[in-house]
Amino acid sequence: TYWNALGLNTNPNRISIVNVDGGSGPLNGNSIETTVDVQQSGGIAPGANIIVYEAPNRSQAFLDAFVKAVSDNQADSVSTSFGSPEFLRDPNVTGITVTDPLNGEQVSVLQAMHEQFVIAALQGQALSAAAGDSGAFDTVRQFGVGEQFTDPLSVDYPGSDPALTSAGGTTLPGSLAFVGGGGTTVSINNPVERVWGWDYLEPVCNSFGLTDSQIDLFNCGIFSVGTGGGVSVFFPIPFQQLAIFGTQLSQPAQSFTEIDVSPAVDIFDFPANFPGRNVPDVSFNADPFTGYAVPFTGPTGLVVASLGGTSFVAPQLNGVSALLAQKAGHRIGLLNVRLYNLQRLGGSFGPKPAIRTISTGDNWFFKGRNGYSPAVGVGTLDVTNLARLTF
Repeated sequence: TYWNALGLNTNPNRISIVNVDGGSGPLNGNSIETTVDVQQSGGIAPGANIIVYEAPNRSQAFLDAFVKAVSDNQADSVSTSFGSPEFLRDPNVTGITVTDPLNGEQVSVLQAMHEQFVIAALQGQALSAAAGDSGAFDTVRQFGVGEQFTDPLSVDYPGSDPALTSAGGTTLPGSLAFVGGGGTTVSINNPVERVWGWDYLEPVCNSFGLTDSQIDLFNCGIFSVGTGGGVSVFFPIPFQQLAIFGTQLSQPAQSFTEIDVSPAVDIFDFPANFPGRNVPDVSFNADPFTGYAVPFTGPTGLVVASLGGTSFVAPQLNGVSALLAQKAGHRIGLLNVRLYNLQRLGGSFGPKPAIRTISTGDNWFFKGRNGYSPAVGVGTLDVTNLARLTF
């Protein structure tokens, strides 16, 4: 329905489904995520065949889905939009381990997944994952704002893994109108494409008489919605990001603490000044207010929703990778190698830049800038110029 509405000429038999560990089961709250992945990747690359690896929503099954995709070695590019706070993949925090398919041992999700991602890259498969939609504070979406737990600076996994491309988000330029306090109209103008962070909506919140200190999920719903971004505290900075100006170390004094009990329980202390992998790598439009129409099958039939999130950007990068592989005539592997080489060589300059810098906006902590930032990565891509320069 979606591709036909766009006028795309696609093969009706282009989708095949591989059920892993019994598959994902009947329609559920995660089904729309899979729908978005297929629509966006297949819309960007309308001639590509699509394999959908579906698995239950469990750590072992999530790993097994990647194990199957990597061992099958049929897909030239692979993406996922699912993720959770990176430190919650640490068995010292959650007690959760998975069976490593390489040696049968019980290991952390971070270790087992990273091994599969490295194998995929060595096979030439290009991987991408969403950076998250909770700005620089990845725990907020899952745990809420500061009433039960603290809100530390944190990043999303698997988007923080250095063996794949982390997909961040922007807000497109334009004017938006909202109904504010007392029925007034509050106009917001974003003159240029900016980092996606809903703090630009503070004037709407303030029109209801809320002060800046009162703006949170419980009374206005904007903190900390925006593109994920920041510094991993589990993966050191990869060689692709070395000598990239704008990368940062992890911030000091960050901890995830349960504060609604007495005494408070310190669950995880983030190491300060850790030279970690910076995310995201690259971004496209992800703000729901400048977002996408998504037709999907709900419990009552066809529904069309207006949505956004970095869940759209990861499959878009999947489709882009398929197009680049088609032009190159071979698999492209880890896209980050080319992205950061272009960044070093001035790929955001000249009459036909491959990289478009995003220098305004923020994700509630990290700010856009001319060059790399842990809010939007290197920027957005002009895919035609990227293909011309690198393939």
